[in-house]
Amino acid sequence: MDHEEFFQVLGYLTNPIRRCKLDAEMHELSCNRFERRYEDNAGELPDSSNPHYIILHQEADKWGIELRIYFDANEEPHRAIKDLLREPSPGSDRRWRINNNDLIWDLIYYGFRLAESQNEQLVRGLVENEEPQNIELFNSGYAMPF
Repeated sequence: MDHEEFFQVLGYLTNPIRRCKLDAEMHELSCNRFERRYEDNAGELPDSSNPHYIILHQEADKWGIELRIYFDANEEPHRAIKDLLREPSPGSDRRWRINNNDLIWDLIYYGFRLAESQNEQLVRGLVENEEPQNIELFNSGYAMPF
């Protein structure tokens, strides 16, 4: 994904009609590493009582820090994320899932948080502090059909 596609995808996923949810799941032994990186990217520590911050015991069958974006889209999602799409976990109320940690860390840097939905004003404000072309790309992704 190139620079232009990233800012379009950021706008696309930020639009509240997509109900974009971010979850993090990991062993308890990975919490310190995750919390340091989350604080570096988000400027805040994750709240351990947050239901989107899922801490598993050592016996769980997980191998690392797993970040997940869940979202809705009736039309085919943005072409830049097409290859990243997965079926959501059973019982999910969202249509699509993305498991790509690299992309999700970049989204966290631009205002995505461990939450049921994303704060458009926070994300938009961080993008507006960038080059003017980035907000134009963001807005074009934001305006894509549902």
